[in-house]
Amino acid sequence: MGVIYDGIVARFAEDTSRAFKMHEEPGTSQAYDSVSTYTLPATIEFYGIPFGLSPEDRARIEDGDMSEAVPVATVSGWLILCREMQCDDYEPLEVCDDADGDLEYTISALQEEDGPLNEDGGDTMQEVFFIHEVSMKVHDDDLEKRILEELPYLIKDFMHVAPDILAYYPPPMKAERESQEEAHRLALRAFAINQVARRLGVLLVLDGKERKTDEKILTFTGDYHFTEDEVKMVLGRRYSGSAYSEERKNRTEWRLFEDLGFQEAGDSRLLYKSLGRERDKQG
Repeated sequence: MGVIYDGIVARFAEDTSRAFKMHEEPGTSQAYDSVSTYTLPATIEFYGIPFGLSPEDRARIEDGDMSEAVPVATVSGWLILCREMQCDDYEPLEVCDDADGDLEYTISALQEEDGPLNEDGGDTMQEVFFIHEVSMKVHDDDLEKRILEELPYLIKDFMHVAPDILAYYPPPMKAERESQEEAHRLALRAFAINQVARRLGVLLVLDGKERKTDEKILTFTGDYHFTEDEVKMVLGRRYSGSAYSEERKNRTEWRLFEDLGFQEAGDSRLLYKSLGRERDKQG
């Protein structure tokens, strides 16, 4: 599809607030926490400026009046301040795990061997913008690419932090869940919950029915030890083999991001792009 708009307007949507008490020490409000401080949500709405508008109509759009503009896309995501976290003695993976499963998956994949945040071969002090969703009103690869090319500069302008890395997890094509893996995950979760509940002497509610804690939900040996991957599975964290299969890749979407310079972090299905070179060229 060719160019159908004279230009694009990006509008940053922000609706956040913080409260603090008159007589508490500055900076000690409970409203401040590591999640809200270091993982910043962002939504950017994009509008097309049609050709042929009068200078007055165009000026109104650029001043924020979108009545003559055409909604074309919305990009949502999080700015993950890895550098700021570590300077304040927080661990990015732990903070992101507290914030959202997608953020935990992102940082975990980027910290893997050969990843850009790996403490041995990479640089852990990099800020990451995780793209949660790119919602196009009308499918247009050229327009989507142009928006994604501009995205890091918009993030810097709107949020006053230049991302070092863009990351995106392309959703898999729809398919039936692999029943064996899902059953294993659910069994491990049930076992862990049951073990904790029995020690606390409480009742479990499973499938909408209350059950006594001395009832055996699953049969395991008493000295069963979880592997590291099983612990991650129970906690809902990323584990080896948790990525979807090659057959479920959306090839069209993958090609679009690869054309923009994104690459996969290991076999995680997470795509990322390091932006250092682009900033060097711009500087």
